[in-house]
Amino acid sequence: MIDIATMSVLIADDVESMFNAIRSIMRILGFGKKFHYAANGTDALSALREGSFDLALLDNNMPGMTGLELLQTIRSDKVLRDLPVIMISGHAEKEFITTAAESDIDAYILKPITVNLLKEKIPEIIERANNPSPMTCYLKQAAECAEHGDFDQAIVIAQNAAAANPRSSRPLRELGFYYFQQGNIQEAEACLRKAVEMNRLDVIAYTTLGDLYLRTGDIDGALRCFLKAMDISPRNYERALNLGKLLVKKKMHARAFQVFARVFELSPNPLSLKIELADFCATEKAYTIAEKLLKSVLDKTGPNADILLKLGLVCEALGKHDEALKYFIEAEMHDDQDIHLKLHIAKNYIARGKPLFAERPLRAVLNIDPSNEEALALLRQ
Repeated sequence: MIDIATMSVLIADDVESMFNAIRSIMRILGFGKKFHYAANGTDALSALREGSFDLALLDNNMPGMTGLELLQTIRSDKVLRDLPVIMISGHAEKEFITTAAESDIDAYILKPITVNLLKEKIPEIIERANNPSPMTCYLKQAAECAEHGDFDQAIVIAQNAAAANPRSSRPLRELGFYYFQQGNIQEAEACLRKAVEMNRLDVIAYTTLGDLYLRTGDIDGALRCFLKAMDISPRNYERALNLGKLLVKKKMHARAFQVFARVFELSPNPLSLKIELADFCATEKAYTIAEKLLKSVLDKTGPNADILLKLGLVCEALGKHDEALKYFIEAEMHDDQDIHLKLHIAKNYIARGKPLFAERPLRAVLNIDPSNEEALALLRQ
């Protein structure tokens, strides 16, 4: 049982004055005895794992690990997952509403933080932690069974949770997950579809349903679910990224590019992600996607030897030898000692039926490496 007067509280915010303000208000209200300050999500997680806390207040907009990312880590940790958590933000962000709908957040509050706000929220949270609802108790028991691999019992207990609160989508999505793990695809789909019909913001249900459709080979269904999850909560873009890669592997390039385009809108670093995906697509021989991605990067960054080389290689693979030459020659201007680059220039001149033009780069290669067998072979050719 948590004693609201003597509880230990973690407050994570990158602005220390906010910690001081919250601590002062809570002391005025008689809430809490020990207070620990963390300046970022990483420090907060370390403190939680090293110490013992009854309540955590987390600012979402922290550098590095955000409050929502920290919350996700807490909820996936067997030791920390039941910790009452209040999220704090300066804006009524959609992700807050979504996560609250998923029942991951015990409460969220918007700045400015006032005495009345904390006076109202904190007693409610502590009361729920001390006296959890029947649904919450059932779901906790079900999770413990699932962790031990007893999905049959987890399903029975989750059904009790659904009966205890028929208005909540959470028991249904948990049931769907347990059926899915058990291999009962039909029941899993039925539960998950009911969950998303009941709560259109239940991202976990959408992503689990997407995983189910992937397993059954329903790419269209998986795509719909993952895109819906992304629309609701951008932090799910990594799941859609994996879907896009899967579509590439299945040679469904148009749909893959559709998914990637949405992912780039949500990525914190779209340029580096485009380069990473261009490399992936080139490896998978999805050269057309790789070409589009690299050209869009070049438009943003300007001449870049590495990007020019990658573009040249992709165009070469597509048989676009004139374009490949253009990119290789421009890349050579940034690095005239690159033997690999000169060999590609020569190969593309030969492919274009211009062997005399290939002689210059081949002679340059032999000036650097007189015994280069590939250059010697091409020169003889």
